[in-house]
Amino acid sequence: MKSALITGAASGLGRACAERMAREGYGVVIADVNLPAAQDLADSLAEEGLSAIAIHMDVSSEEEVEAGFDRMMETYSSCDLVMSNAGDQIVHPFEDYPFADWRKMMAIHADGAFLVSRAAYRRMKASGKGGRIVFTGSVQSFVGSKLKEPYNFAKHGVAGLAKAIAREGAEYGIYTYTICPSFIKT
Repeated sequence: MKSALITGAASGLGRACAERMAREGYGVVIADVNLPAAQDLADSLAEEGLSAIAIHMDVSSEEEVEAGFDRMMETYSSCDLVMSNAGDQIVHPFEDYPFADWRKMMAIHADGAFLVSRAAYRRMKASGKGGRIVFTGSVQSFVGSKLKEPYNFAKHGVAGLAKAIAREGAEYGIYTYTICPSFIKT
């Protein structure tokens, strides 16, 4: 069975992707800071006869990310597809933007994308089978939007990270993709 780990998978876009991957036959790791909601989704998928586990993962914590990937390997023995999707949105006028909120956005979007993709890359390379890393970018990966400077900055960076990993990972069969949705009602 192929496996997929999706961050921010307890709600919104991540949840829809986790449901879809489970229905496509993947063993799904539902990684989220909201463990009760992640467990509810895993239980719901199990009721359909699908394979999914829920794990608590703060994508800004190197220890939690590595532990989550270890759990994925223990459960499914592979790391085939990873979706770096966890995100948050904090808006303020630029001149009033608190540095603490800037740092929180960088921790989730930039640090999270780095830690999750690095953990996936290591396991995909070691397997000799490669894999796919999908980043959730945004229309903000290409354009600016007022009140969202940190989000814009991070999403531009995610697109660049995906391109750089693609160049380094291609020889190992590791491919990256960045999806860039517009606003999503969740």
